[in-house]
Amino acid sequence: MKWFAAILVAVTLAACGSSSSSSGGGGSTTTTAPAGSSSTVATTATTKAAAGPIFTQNGSGTATTATFKVPNSWDLAWSYDCSGFPGGTGNFITTNYDLTGSAGGDAASGGNIDFDNQGINQLGASGSGVEHYHSGGNTKYIKVVSLCGWTLTVTKA
Repeated sequence: MKWFAAILVAVTLAACGSSSSSSGGGGSTTTTAPAGSSSTVATTATTKAAAGPIFTQNGSGTATTATFKVPNSWDLAWSYDCSGFPGGTGNFITTNYDLTGSAGGDAASGGNIDFDNQGINQLGASGSGVEHYHSGGNTKYIKVVSLCGWTLTVTKA
């Protein structure tokens, strides 16, 4: 059995180039027991890279976003800025729509208001936040009603 452990260590060392190495940025780490130890343990830990956005759209004024598919749990990061609007304040309202079961599969075909994933309703000079939704797994779009500049970003929760 000791010869098997010795071969495992040799293969691990050959693959990694040394008895203990680490790569930056969340790669993997291999560790071996000190010399003279009766057993050798090789472990590998990997870190998952952060997921990018599923959907992002910037705009100003009233608009309907492009469609996007969401997982069961998803986040909507939003921000708006009315500093360029006369008076310095304005509105920012979003309504989420679900296309599942609607004809055509695009925003032009209508879809249904997504009552499980309520939108945002803000009034002021500016604002931002993140809404956490736990009902998804289908295709959505968002209608924005605003006089201000805005950004929407959808990510997996």
